This record gives sequence, structure tokens and C-alpha cells, in this order.
Amino acid sequence: MNNLHTETILKSQGLEATRTLGEILGRQVAPSTLIVLSGELGAGKTELAAAIGKGMGIECAMTSPTFSILKCYESGRIPLSHLDVYRLEDVTQLVDIGFWDLLSPGEPSAVLVEWGEKFSEIVGSADLVVVITAKDSDARDIKLRSHSEKGDELLAAALPSVG
Repeated sequence: MNNLHTETILKSQGLEATRTLGEILGRQVAPSTLIVLSGELGAGKTELAAAIGKGMGIECAMTSPTFSILKCYESGRIPLSHLDVYRLEDVTQLVDIGFWDLLSPGEPSAVLVEWGEKFSEIVGSADLVVVITAKDSDARDIKLRSHSEKGDELLAAALPSVG
């Protein structure tokens, strides 16, 4: 596929549809993939992250890393680093937490970042940016924007998942 910077909006009519999307993405995630999850508080970023982890084979409960900033999961088919950068105030703090090391070539883990839109440097490095917008208590618009070939592959896998 060669559609860099492709974008689509999927309609999710409930939590199960959003989880299905996440599991499909998780089954396709490759090492050193960076996915940014954006949306208002309560939009479903952590739910989607947990579903991506489940699709990767992570069996333990995934929770928001809001206060720890970084949680690592080793039990899936590839390691997953899950970050929440909401509390970071400056891009230099990304260096302090080792963010760029997680994206080094040959690094075996995938990386999920909640609130990554705070830093253009993160979005610019992302393979896929997912923006979740709550329409009501159950429905969500989920915008997926590819920034790389890996992102294109994730986007192609996601297209039939949420109707």
C-alpha cells in the first residue's frame, strides 16, 4: 500500500465496536510502531489502548499510565510501551523519560502514547494518529490518520472493523 497520510473517520456505535477496532489494530502492530491516541478526557483513549494490547496478546488488565507516565507490558507477541504524556509540560521531558529510546531502530516494542498531540514532535514521528471524539454516551467518531507505510497497513486493517 502506498497511501501515506491517508485519513478516514470510522463511526463507533458503542464500546464493543471500539474494542473490536483496537483488537484489530493490535493484531497488526509491528515492532517500533508508534500510535498516538488523542481525544478529550473520557473519550476512550485508554479503552482503545487496552483493546490494542489485547489484540497484541497482552492478557493483564491495562490501565492508564497517567501518574506513572510509562507502563511496559512484556506478555504479548511483542513488548508494548504505553505512555500518557498529559502531565508533561515540555518536550525536553520526553528525553528524561527515555521516549526517543523507545523509538530507536531495532527496538522490539510498539509504543502507544495518550495525549501525544501536546507535542508536535510525537505526532510527527507517529505511524498512526487516532483521534476519538465522543458523540454521546456510546457513539464515537474515530479519525485515523496514517503517517507512514506501517500506518497505512494499520489503517487498511481497521477500515472494515467499525461501521
